[in-house]
Amino acid sequence: MTEHTRQEQAQAILQRKGRRMASRLLGRAAVTGADFGAAFTLERLDLVAEIRTPADFAALGHERVGPRDGLYILRQPDGFRVYVQERGIPMRERSGLDFDEAREAVIDHLVVLNGIPWKP
Repeated sequence: MTEHTRQEQAQAILQRKGRRMASRLLGRAAVTGADFGAAFTLERLDLVAEIRTPADFAALGHERVGPRDGLYILRQPDGFRVYVQERGIPMRERSGLDFDEAREAVIDHLVVLNGIPWKP
């Protein structure tokens, strides 16, 4: 098994390529939490370290409300609004978040969007 650095693992998850990386490392489809635990050595802190400023959100999700499904990270007067849109419907929405809270919400959503079996 070829090891990737913790930073490379974090970047793969943030770019929604975590399942692919884990499956490649295992030589089979990564499905269970144990599979991801065997493939990855990173910790949540590694994901947090990759999102340093609000400008980093631009590469992770949509910045304007629209019809496309995916992760939305909107800056509003009262803070950030973070949600996942599925079939045109906003799901798991959180609003009025400061930067640190928004970063945590973004990480939670991206972990789930990677197919990693974890519930925030």
